[in-house]
Amino acid sequence: MEKPDKKPSVGILRLGYDLLQFLFSKLNKLVDTIVFSKKGSIMISLIASIIICLGANYNQIGIRLFNDSTVDAQIQDVRVETIYDSSKYEVSGVPSTVTVHVSGKAADIQLFRSQGDITVVADLQKYGEGSVVVDLTVKNLPSNLKAEVNPATVTATIDKKVTKTFTLASELIVSSDHKETDYETPTLDVSEVSIMGTQDQIDSIRKVKAVIDGSSEEGNFETNATINAYDAQGERVDVVIEPSQVKATVRLKNSE
Repeated sequence: MEKPDKKPSVGILRLGYDLLQFLFSKLNKLVDTIVFSKKGSIMISLIASIIICLGANYNQIGIRLFNDSTVDAQIQDVRVETIYDSSKYEVSGVPSTVTVHVSGKAADIQLFRSQGDITVVADLQKYGEGSVVVDLTVKNLPSNLKAEVNPATVTATIDKKVTKTFTLASELIVSSDHKETDYETPTLDVSEVSIMGTQDQIDSIRKVKAVIDGSSEEGNFETNATINAYDAQGERVDVVIEPSQVKATVRLKNSE
């Protein structure tokens, strides 16, 4: 017994071909109607404009969606401002910079950062002499942002400043063509200075000298010399000296 032929008959193939041709013809007429009619042209232009607009503003749309979410930002090397009466006290133990963690919407964080220098404050105005634990806070932080300072607190040492009078000596720096002994002892227009610092700083001072730079001088000269205080190791002591400069007159020996 012969098996039936599984191939489609010629009639079925012809019917399928006629159906596809009919659908293609209808589709062409629909496209022609849309393209060449006024309403169709407006519709196509509108759709094209929407597609172009979405493409051009894709990044801005993404940024807005991102900015609406809460994010965390780490800001390093934020300057610390220590508030205290510098005319009466000296403060140590407060770092010069810290790290700040800010949380909020990305747009708000970016706006805060763009408004200027971010500053952390250590407010010691209500404290006197001694050691104190003080909070570090972000200055002018907007209410829509949260911030954590690392470290959040520090131990500050507040020392009362004292003033003492010191006798002023001189140090002459000469050029390579001369020796210091070629010159007479420099004449200074003041013989004493007033120095203000902490008690420990004052106690560490061993010499106070007016440093006279004569490295570019060949004969007699006058100049303003900077005054520095030094400890036993010859290191400068960071104190307030009044006056900070002095007029010096220098003469070569045996000069007329």
